[in-house]
Amino acid sequence: MANPVFHPDYKPAPYWWEAWKPADEQRTEVPAETRVAIIGGGYAGLATALELAKLGVECVVLEATAPGEGASSRNGGGVSGGVNIGKSITGSTLDSNSPRAAALLSDGSDAFGVIEALIESEGIECHWRRSGRFVGAWTPKHYDSQAKKIDRLNESAQSGAYMLPRERLREEMASDFYYGGMVVERSGQLHPALYVKGLLDRVRARGVPVCGYAPAGRITGEPGAWRIETGRGELPAPGPAAP
Repeated sequence: MANPVFHPDYKPAPYWWEAWKPADEQRTEVPAETRVAIIGGGYAGLATALELAKLGVECVVLEATAPGEGASSRNGGGVSGGVNIGKSITGSTLDSNSPRAAALLSDGSDAFGVIEALIESEGIECHWRRSGRFVGAWTPKHYDSQAKKIDRLNESAQSGAYMLPRERLREEMASDFYYGGMVVERSGQLHPALYVKGLLDRVRARGVPVCGYAPAGRITGEPGAWRIETGRGELPAPGPAAP
């Protein structure tokens, strides 16, 4: 019997997977040895593998499920350039005027540029565009809090941010719902699953083994002779010799 809570067309899978669904058709075997072992086959792991391959460094990617099946192909596709830095699930925020915040925002800005350059240089078709974003403020207090961050965002993250008062809301949206808000020009979006696919295709094209369903377990050994236990065998990874 169908669950009456859901519409008959409901699919228990991310919408993004309709364009590309993570799988492990190649079932790449865990190699006998590697110079660098990368744990995780999402955005970070695949981008790292691609960079190492370009530099001629032997590496392998170990992924516990199908490559790209985790958060990398399930998120909303927003690329903030650092604007979201400082938030936490506890509700506390990072002091936007602290030196640490400035450094993190600068790194976030750099990351935005790296992603954009990578998509362009590798020709990854993932619907990338610099769309900008609007961050609504529920109350005057929220609006004032956003306004206090503008200078730091523009200085450290090159956000191109500015405040939009309530009377100008319809310049950005067909509603007067919010008290006002912040417009961030240096913000973009992409198709999460197609971006993973693009990275994965480029990594495999350079001969890097991407091993799905090979979760990394215990790491043992000593400098110069590391071993990683995976779900599909042991992987030696000779590291640098002890000084």
